[in-house]
Amino acid sequence: MQGFPDDDDDVNPFADPSVKQYTGSQAVTSNYQASDIGSARLVKSQSHTVPSKPPPRPKSPIPQYTPTPKPATNDEFERRERELKQKEDELRKREESLRRSQIAATENAVRQKNFPPCPSFLHISSCYYQNFEEDIPTLARKTVKMVYGAWYIIVLTFLLNWVGALFYLIEDFGGSSLQLFILASVFAVIFVPCSYSCWFRAVYDAFRKDSSFNFFLFFFTIFIQFVACVIFAMGWGACGWLKLADIIKNDKFSGYFMIIPAALFTFDAVLVAFLLFMVHKFYRTSSASLADAQKELTTGLMKNKKVQEGVIKTAQSAYES
Repeated sequence: MQGFPDDDDDVNPFADPSVKQYTGSQAVTSNYQASDIGSARLVKSQSHTVPSKPPPRPKSPIPQYTPTPKPATNDEFERRERELKQKEDELRKREESLRRSQIAATENAVRQKNFPPCPSFLHISSCYYQNFEEDIPTLARKTVKMVYGAWYIIVLTFLLNWVGALFYLIEDFGGSSLQLFILASVFAVIFVPCSYSCWFRAVYDAFRKDSSFNFFLFFFTIFIQFVACVIFAMGWGACGWLKLADIIKNDKFSGYFMIIPAALFTFDAVLVAFLLFMVHKFYRTSSASLADAQKELTTGLMKNKKVQEGVIKTAQSAYES
């Protein structure tokens, strides 16, 4: 056809001037948009710049680690308790050995006897040396002084018993009053020195020397003293409750006076029982025992010169026969 190019000819559709004008305007628009987008990205990237690094903070000191103690178990408590007991026993043994060495040193030295105190004009020397602060340990000193005070009360009781028997003898001289006065005199003479020598000196030497034998000697003699106080308080051989009941019936002064020794004998029995309990409490905490008492008895007898002489004489007579 006329006016159309042939199909075989190469036709460029973009060769048309209208098409070129359109495509040119599109390229300018796209370039403008691309430049806008790039500038926006640049502005955005510049607005998000990385700030400068802050100055480094000073390093805080590292806290030291203190381990928390673990709670102690029962085994640890028992082990600590055993260790404390062992240390306590060692200290007690050292104290006893030191005290015994001091006792031996003082025994070797000259100790002037000071009890009972005797006036110089009588020319009678004292029999015992007594010093609580020097001889008795601190823990037992109060108990020994209580025993010493009890001995004074017992001495006063026997003295008032003798006075009551004397009043009864004066008011009604006869067989029963004379018998009571003789018994009161004999008991005062026997019990006053024997009570001091037997049970007070026994407990004194028991705490002074830590002697098992003296502990057992005290228990034996103080029990006899307790039985005697009970018997005397009843009125058998002394101014007791039964005796004063018969005398008061006759309205005599001696019967009313006998109330004092009867009450004192009753009080003495209670006091002696209390002292026996107190000393036994100390004995249980000490190292004394029956086996040690037997050893002390045998060694003490063998050290006695009279016993040694008797044994030698017995052996000689047996050898000669």
